[in-house]
Amino acid sequence: MGAYLSIVSPMFNEESIIGEFIRSVQKTLENFDREWELIVVDDGSCDRSFERAREAIGSDTRIKILQLQSHYGRGRALREGFKAASGKYIITIESDLSWKSSDILKVLAELEKGDADIILVSPYTFGGKIRDVPILRHIISRLGNRVLGAAFPGSFRMVTQMFRGYRREVIDSLMLESNDKEIHLEILSKALAMGFCAREIPGELCKRKGGKSKLKLSHTIQTHLLFSFLERPFLLFGLLGVLFFFVGIGLGTYFIVLWQKSALNPDRPLMTLFIIMIIAGVQMFSFGLLGIMLVNLRREILKMQGIIKSQSSPAKLRETPE
Repeated sequence: MGAYLSIVSPMFNEESIIGEFIRSVQKTLENFDREWELIVVDDGSCDRSFERAREAIGSDTRIKILQLQSHYGRGRALREGFKAASGKYIITIESDLSWKSSDILKVLAELEKGDADIILVSPYTFGGKIRDVPILRHIISRLGNRVLGAAFPGSFRMVTQMFRGYRREVIDSLMLESNDKEIHLEILSKALAMGFCAREIPGELCKRKGGKSKLKLSHTIQTHLLFSFLERPFLLFGLLGVLFFFVGIGLGTYFIVLWQKSALNPDRPLMTLFIIMIIAGVQMFSFGLLGIMLVNLRREILKMQGIIKSQSSPAKLRETPE
């Protein structure tokens, strides 16, 4: 028989704080009267994280540690953790103590209400807090989540966090592929497309208590921007199309003024640029519309997959509001 609650937490080179994290989870759940398990996934750490975790676990059979042979990335670690999880509810959280472990039960309580399949813990929603996070990282995170949030239906303030709760059926329904941090975007995108419902609750994000940040800024920006453009291609093609078109219109207006003054020279390069801008604008706008059609087709395919899976299990998908 599986656990009622599974907590999945990847770690990579967290020898200085992994013991404190494990003890914080144990303390949070010491009076919890249902079966629970903590699955720590060592993503190929090259320090003594694995040994420190084993020491902290001791004889507690509710805590398991998986060790990957190489450093694959957060996404791969989470996917391996999901495979090992047996709980009816699954909560993912960082092992660097940047989130309060005591909020685990708050996330579980929100899932148990039954009105959402995914709970997103956000410091940017009403009631959330940011504490001691470096200002540059705070600004990058807030701006990045604002851009990425525009790629999703709804009004999510944060879509990149690991601290989330899922009903078991959500994870079982998804075919996940990402190996790095973009897995959080992949999960949310596919789950919403399949008809699952997500909701934000406030949480407190603070500075990690030890170790070094694993953020690779340039890589993260590239992958996250690429995801947003794939999810909402009109953000790129449509806006560029409108820009090119109106620049062409502006040039056209300028030529009309010159023509009225009898100063128009049809051999000027600007005439060619005017035509190119108009044509490029129309084509870009058309690509944006085509992208919308392809994204909607992808969502319908994912939704059909969810319906097929739901017919073979007692859980039913909820319709997301338009």
